[in-house]
Amino acid sequence: QVSNDELVSIMKEQLAELQREKTNSESSLKEARDKYDNEFIAKRKLEREISVLKASMKQRDSTMERLRKEVVEQKSTADVSLARLEDKWKANEKHVLEEMENERRKANATIQELEGEIQILRSNLSIVPAQGEMGNSEVSTDIIPSSRDLDPLIIDLEEENARLRSTINSLEQKTKSGASLPADIISSFHEERELRLKAEEIAA
Repeated sequence: QVSNDELVSIMKEQLAELQREKTNSESSLKEARDKYDNEFIAKRKLEREISVLKASMKQRDSTMERLRKEVVEQKSTADVSLARLEDKWKANEKHVLEEMENERRKANATIQELEGEIQILRSNLSIVPAQGEMGNSEVSTDIIPSSRDLDPLIIDLEEENARLRSTINSLEQKTKSGASLPADIISSFHEERELRLKAEEIAA
């Protein structure tokens, strides 16, 4: 039979064993609780990061959509502006071409007039009688110009004719080559028109 002392000793050992198991269980429970807390904290942190990332992506998508709309609007505006500029350029080019064509026609007409005047002056020069034959002539010397007076007129008209032909040739070359028509060409035509008026005054 087991004595009371032995029974007490066995009970104490069992109680100590239970105490150790309790301590181990509490330690394991604490570790599990700490692990759970850490995982919960990490989860909450990850959720916040995901929330921030989603908000950032949403803002990025909104910004990209706004930029896309701005690009579309700017492209549309640029296309309209470019079309207007092209229409304006074509209209200006057409106007310049028409004006230059009119000036070319006027210059050709002037050349024909000058050539006719040169022929008339040459004809008048050819019928002027020599000084020895003018003694009993009924033609007044005030009406028929001398060859000395006619030569400078012919030279001036021929020079004017040459200038106009040179200008027309330059215009035709620029037009055939497809080059832009500068403003100095129009200016030169106005100068030629003034020279033409002077030539008409000389011829008169």
